[in-house]
Amino acid sequence: MELKTNIIIRYCQAIDRFIKVRVFSDSEIQHLFKNVNLTGKRSYQQLVINTAIVNYSDNLSQEATQLSDMIGKDAEWLEDELYQLIIRINPAMDINRVSINMEEKETPDKLFLLEGVKDARQEESILSLEKRLQERVVGQDEAISKVVHALKRAQTGIKSPDRPVGCFLFAGQTGVGKTELAKNLAEMVLGDGKNMLRIDCSEYALPHEYSKLIGAPPGYVGYDDGGVLSAPMHKKPETVVLFDEIEKANGKVHNLLLQIMDEGFATDNKGRRIDFNKSIIIMTSNVGAGAISDHEGAIGFGDRKSEVDHNFKEKQTIMALEGAFAPEFMNRIDDVVIFRALDNGDNIKIVDILLKQVSERLGAMGKKIVFPTRIKEHLARKIQHSRYGARPLKRIVSRYIETPLSDCLLNCKFKEAGEIKVSLKKGKVGFYPA
Repeated sequence: MELKTNIIIRYCQAIDRFIKVRVFSDSEIQHLFKNVNLTGKRSYQQLVINTAIVNYSDNLSQEATQLSDMIGKDAEWLEDELYQLIIRINPAMDINRVSINMEEKETPDKLFLLEGVKDARQEESILSLEKRLQERVVGQDEAISKVVHALKRAQTGIKSPDRPVGCFLFAGQTGVGKTELAKNLAEMVLGDGKNMLRIDCSEYALPHEYSKLIGAPPGYVGYDDGGVLSAPMHKKPETVVLFDEIEKANGKVHNLLLQIMDEGFATDNKGRRIDFNKSIIIMTSNVGAGAISDHEGAIGFGDRKSEVDHNFKEKQTIMALEGAFAPEFMNRIDDVVIFRALDNGDNIKIVDILLKQVSERLGAMGKKIVFPTRIKEHLARKIQHSRYGARPLKRIVSRYIETPLSDCLLNCKFKEAGEIKVSLKKGKVGFYPA
């Protein structure tokens, strides 16, 4: 059986980002290999790789050969590494645990894992992580710095290996980047923005709703479905778990988090151990935002120099959090991260990010568009003093940029034009061909 060669390339480029391993149940694994005849360990490993890795194509043999030569390793060595990756995720696929027909059954060696290469890449990535996050999440440099420092401790092995990679409580008003930072951590640290599991804690306010997280008890409806927390974590332990508005959850959820943050695992309704030691736990809270808002008159935008000093706001927020959560809960959190209110300069930067996304989408259609600074400032001013943070900016860009631009495109106004100019006259944004 021939190994699909671009698996090798994808693995060497970035194992956590590109290799997607399917998770099998123990019964599925036994069924897969029930009637298989193999000639040895090597053929079994190739079968496992072709069965479990789902994102590959067949047309990169030349590149695979060049890559193998470049790193001084052969294809068999790379196959060994891929096999080890798969059985870490699917332990029941280990050759010693599967009943198969093999003419020459061998005991697999304890292979050297690619931790050295992986660590080197992660170290390079973690050093640039703070800068990359600051480019995505505007106005929260201090919050980002706290999170990155905690992740560096985990990366160097200083933290306990039995606890989650990081446990954070993000506090502050709505719309300042708490969820956005969590999404970007999933993408930049775990390789894919989809590696985030969001738990809306308002859905777990009553005691009996707690069971939805770890699965219904035996004899109850939904027992076989698993929990909305435990089932995904069992399949993919390397995940950012976001508990949104944690203050709204019942005390049973807080107790579950106590165990996860302290011991790094939980037990589901079927008695399985669900590990969280490769996950990042993030809780968001709006506790304390009301008190700051009352003091300032309005939380939101304006000249940061005229706002209440951030240190005062941080103290007020922490006092409110300590009143809302038990001491043992607060003590298990690696860092309480207080998010700043955004100012107009931050708004402009966020608008710039949103408009770049519009430009990229137009670029894919063969159109070029450049938004002048005065356009960005005009859009940013439309939400000054908003209590909803930066969230309205997406609606503003949609209303004043995307909608009229779509009308122009549908009317074939720019059919022949490769470049689109943007104007601002009497407070109205206009578009015309260059």
